[in-house]
Amino acid sequence: MTSNNRRIKWIDIAKGIGITAVVLGHSGNPFLSQYIYWFHMPLFFIISGYLHKQPDSPDMLAKNIGKKSRGLLIPYVSFYFLIFLVNKVITGQPPAIAIKDFFPLIWGGQLLVSAFAPFWFITVLYLTQLSFSVLLLKVKNKKTLFVIIFSSYVLSYFDSLLSVSGHDIKFMWDADVVLLAVVYYGAGYLLRTNKIVLDRKSLTLCSLIACTAVALDSLGLMDYSLNMRSSRYNHFLLDLLIPIAISMMVLYFSRMIEKYSVGSGLANVGRYSLQIMCLHLTVNIIADHFVPRNFLFVTLIGIIIPILFSKFIFEKTKLTRLLFLGALPDRENQDYNRAAQNHFV
Repeated sequence: MTSNNRRIKWIDIAKGIGITAVVLGHSGNPFLSQYIYWFHMPLFFIISGYLHKQPDSPDMLAKNIGKKSRGLLIPYVSFYFLIFLVNKVITGQPPAIAIKDFFPLIWGGQLLVSAFAPFWFITVLYLTQLSFSVLLLKVKNKKTLFVIIFSSYVLSYFDSLLSVSGHDIKFMWDADVVLLAVVYYGAGYLLRTNKIVLDRKSLTLCSLIACTAVALDSLGLMDYSLNMRSSRYNHFLLDLLIPIAISMMVLYFSRMIEKYSVGSGLANVGRYSLQIMCLHLTVNIIADHFVPRNFLFVTLIGIIIPILFSKFIFEKTKLTRLLFLGALPDRENQDYNRAAQNHFV
């Protein structure tokens, strides 16, 4: 974002592509899901890192923590209880809340399943943003910063080995995933601060990496997968090359289509990425009660219905704006949805 909170359209387009990929990845199409999982969550962390605003003092950091807590954690709690009550209704159970129902919310991470599964991203994003802010505040030397981030990447593989071997530790808020998330986040931050140009040479290189990976995988010569939520990483080099290469392609493409109507449509979708992230699985689960699953249909309604809910319900009152957008009024322009989305990547 710019200093006056104006949106960057091509970033919104990239978010629109990313959240569409998330919904497609959960649509039940195994072919699409396999390749979408290669990049869709790293893309969001890269975008968030690109937009990172660094506090320049401990006092500013404390203020930033307050803003991030309101912008991410209040919607996290609100959407949890909204979906919890909806699930009670559609399963014919009384809408009562027991003490045990709070534990998945409080612990989060891998305890959040079914319609709640995407919520892991909110807490990991929150922890990643704050961890990176503290890191930049404490570490001024770029070489030291690189060593710390690389060490985090190495540690993420020890964590993955535990997961793959069946000794997985279910960390609160999926905090262990931050070890990898901060690497992608840092890549996005370096992309902006080093003013790396996304030109045709970069596109050619990234396209070559991505196409080669898809071809090798399709021919059975490579078995690549990436599941950040479950801490399943299986290739030390490719987990950097493939997600970052495809994400760079998305960012380049987003800039290319910025002036076209399809770009405006994707940008509008990107502005509602928080609501779509939280609600699309619930929408699809309800739809499954009425119509046979079709991956294109569930993708469309998984995007459109959360946007409609936001426009006609969540944005209408101060209370719903706070609860579901994490937004207080923007003093300059009263654009509540804009204020909320400043926190979500």
